[in-house]
Amino acid sequence: MPDMSTPIRAHVAVVIGKHLRRARAKAKITQARLASRIGQSSSTIAAYEAGAVTPPGDVLLRLTVALRLRLRPLLRAVARRGHWRRRAAA
Repeated sequence: MPDMSTPIRAHVAVVIGKHLRRARAKAKITQARLASRIGQSSSTIAAYEAGAVTPPGDVLLRLTVALRLRLRPLLRAVARRGHWRRRAAA
């Protein structure tokens, strides 16, 4: 059975990144401002939004607070778009 962890991680990073980017745009703040609010660099925020990196759990929580996002709907979005689940079960 092939290792599906890499496609799953990539999927999670992309979905979270899209949500973060939309929420930041809606809040009308820059990546630099968001970065200073959560103690990260603006290049790290850019990497999260691009889906290149998945934020660790503690950072994800700080992001949701700073952007006034609810964590549960964000995680549901990851699961809803989880077409990888069907392939992993095969």
